[in-house]
Amino acid sequence: MIEIKRDDKFIYGWAQAQDVIKVHEFITKEYEKLHNKDVFSIDTYNEMFDAACKSGSMLMALSGDEIAAIWYAQKPSDEKNYANDVDKFEIDKSKVIHNNASFVAEKYRGNKLQNKMRAMVTGYLEEQGFTVFMGTVSPHNIHSYKNILDSGYYLVAFKMKYKSAENPNGLERYITYKSIDKQLEFNDNEIKIKGEDVIKAQELFNNGYIGTYVTDDDMIIFKQLA
Repeated sequence: MIEIKRDDKFIYGWAQAQDVIKVHEFITKEYEKLHNKDVFSIDTYNEMFDAACKSGSMLMALSGDEIAAIWYAQKPSDEKNYANDVDKFEIDKSKVIHNNASFVAEKYRGNKLQNKMRAMVTGYLEEQGFTVFMGTVSPHNIHSYKNILDSGYYLVAFKMKYKSAENPNGLERYITYKSIDKQLEFNDNEIKIKGEDVIKAQELFNNGYIGTYVTDDDMIIFKQLA
């Protein structure tokens, strides 16, 4: 790992080729602790290696010699670009970077590591010319999508993603979006729904609504594009 920053609790740095196997083992171990495993999809070792060493960047947070959290992003192929899933406004696919995955070890949650690492990765990738940040989040993981929306992202579509032998139909996911150089404009129409109500969410997306923030009573406010 190449260290880039440290604070009073953690050391942050970019993962190198030799770190990927440790990251894969870390995520696999922590994944087994999840009560609802549908909220996270594990990449293969090769997919993580590509993200860390070929077409993306992988940030690690260490507590001593122990991995506390990871965050990695990757330039997508044209075919897999999440911009293809959005049809209510235009996205320059050449500027898109995917937030592939983030994971905080159970014992280190509560330290705002996701937000800290998101800011570090985003800042670095902006310097590389990427201005559109996209990813996915489970409708059943309120803590994750609340953090994402609080960081200036929007929910812009609903899709079934990550098909596998275990999940032949895929997993329910909202597509997340944030642009540095383009601001979305809204009219005065707002609708409040529960995040897990994906049927209603799909209806709203089809009618030009975008998920904007989470209320104190854990409802998502959708606003209609102008």
